[in-house]
Amino acid sequence: AVVLLDGNSAPDAVRAAVEVVPGVQYVDQVADISHVLGEYRRIAGWLMLVVMTVMLACLLVFYRNAVAIRTAIPAAAGITLTLATLGLMHEAMTLFHVLSLLLVLGLGVDYAIILREGRSRPAVLAVFLSMTTTLISFGLLGFSSVPFVRSIGITVAFGVAFTFLVAVAVKPRS
Repeated sequence: AVVLLDGNSAPDAVRAAVEVVPGVQYVDQVADISHVLGEYRRIAGWLMLVVMTVMLACLLVFYRNAVAIRTAIPAAAGITLTLATLGLMHEAMTLFHVLSLLLVLGLGVDYAIILREGRSRPAVLAVFLSMTTTLISFGLLGFSSVPFVRSIGITVAFGVAFTFLVAVAVKPRS
């Protein structure tokens, strides 16, 4: 038999009480799912570091040392500023924030490469329009009442705005 406990405000006390009864098992699905998502968040964090390392290695192969570093700055700064902003907003870091930061990383490097190679006003306009549509679409998700959708929305919205601003600031002058 299964007994559902609605409004359980002291799960540890209930767990301790039922564990002494033979044949009774306490299952806290919310805690179990939270633990699994926490593990995925930790793995995704390490994956983020691996992806950043591979991306920097690719940039170093393609560009000279200083140019590669300068091309990676918008993505790194965008991620750092996004994390700082989320911290100031007292957002608890979830798996969905970390996965969204992978998107910010890719867009940040894209913006920097397009602005480095384009070096023209049309290139800036193209990146600006791309950033604007991304900012609007993900920014609207940030108003969602569904927590994971909201976390994706605010993370990508802040991330693309910051990476765009930094990419424009560090782009080479034509």
